[in-house]
Amino acid sequence: MSKFRGKSECRLDEKGRIIIPAKFRRNISPEAEETFVITRGTRGCLYAYPLDEWVKIEEKFEEIPENLENSELKSCLNEFMIESKYDRQGRTSLSKELIEMGKLNKDVLLIGVGRMIEIWDPQVREDARNKNDTRDDAEKEMDQTFFQAINIAKNPTQGG
Repeated sequence: MSKFRGKSECRLDEKGRIIIPAKFRRNISPEAEETFVITRGTRGCLYAYPLDEWVKIEEKFEEIPENLENSELKSCLNEFMIESKYDRQGRTSLSKELIEMGKLNKDVLLIGVGRMIEIWDPQVREDARNKNDTRDDAEKEMDQTFFQAINIAKNPTQGG
């Protein structure tokens, strides 16, 4: 099982890549096959899950009853998701959509949060920490939907 703790700073290069630091790469289980699943997160960040952890979330989603709301939750979660294998230098690629969604510029902050890594623009993180929420209503609603989807995946009995 992969576990991530602490924070690290890195740079977004011109090809849309960031370096996953060695302290995080050392904690990735072999089952992840050096691959991250990266998708939109909440509060303005992106989530990077090792592949094996993402597979567990997908398996939980299979247990959620099918209805319109749950279908929308699954779509919200998967719409911008990418799989990205890191290279020998630890570089992993982000899509243009994810870079825009995370409002990422040159400086990037990585925060280990248990089974995943949050990817932040440092100013967006500071605003979130200080609760200076500059997101519009649509972004806030998407965050709420995404958060609900993750919680349902963790506890499928909520998905009625």
